[in-house]
Amino acid sequence: MVKPEIVDKVPLDFTKEKAKRVDPILKVDKEFTSYYDGTTKLNAGREDCNKFSNDPANCVNNSHCGWCDDTRTCIPGTKLGPLNTCHKENYHFFAPHKDWNPLGK
Repeated sequence: MVKPEIVDKVPLDFTKEKAKRVDPILKVDKEFTSYYDGTTKLNAGREDCNKFSNDPANCVNNSHCGWCDDTRTCIPGTKLGPLNTCHKENYHFFAPHKDWNPLGK
């Protein structure tokens, strides 16, 4: 870890080329805005949805969980959307059809 240098003014010769480049930990599509952002204050129960990650059918039959195709896991959510990071169009609160199985078992 490097101790930061405190300065009163940024030097005139400071350029982006002189700054250390830091790669992002996670790339997020800036154009995509359909992530759950907390503004609708969805309320979900305190179910441990992860226990259904090997059983998608039971995941979507639980009123506090939904299936996320992005992570292929069961996550907290409601019929209004996911409560964990997941694209809304890849979140299932209900099974799309009776033979639905995203794990392909």
